[in-house]
Amino acid sequence: MNKVLFAAFALAATIVATKLSKAAASETAPPKFTPPPTSVKREVIKFKIVPKTTSENWELKTAIDAWLARESAEVNMYGDARGTKYQYGDSPLVDAKGERANDKYDYIAHAHRDSKPWEIKYPKHWGKEPMMQTRDYVKLPNDYGFGSSTLARWIEENMAKDAAAAALKAVGGK
Repeated sequence: MNKVLFAAFALAATIVATKLSKAAASETAPPKFTPPPTSVKREVIKFKIVPKTTSENWELKTAIDAWLARESAEVNMYGDARGTKYQYGDSPLVDAKGERANDKYDYIAHAHRDSKPWEIKYPKHWGKEPMMQTRDYVKLPNDYGFGSSTLARWIEENMAKDAAAAALKAVGGK
């Protein structure tokens, strides 16, 4: 009976200690800092209907969403600089009647059709990413967005090679 009570007491003490340490950690953790945008656009963007190009391209939509999340301090939810004003209110997606005329992804793809900032650019010396990848979805290292675990492993391996080369160079190697 004493062993059962002791085990129950030990379990309860562990749970309480874990909760207290989590609470202390959350109290001492600095608040998440979001830097202010470096540029705020003050001009008004005139409304225009853009071509429909992204309707079934889920990979493109996912890449755009990852880019918007990475650059949220600099761009608004439509990929324009923070503070951008639109001709008919708060959105480039509605026309003068207040009806939705554009798709968010079509608008972003059209507005950034030359630069395509959502396309992840790996260092050239890494070569091409793996052709065959698993069909899972994980967060990739170093703010490369999301992709397969195969791609995550490829990025980690190349980052390790780069770190090893930098370390070798630092100690006087080739």
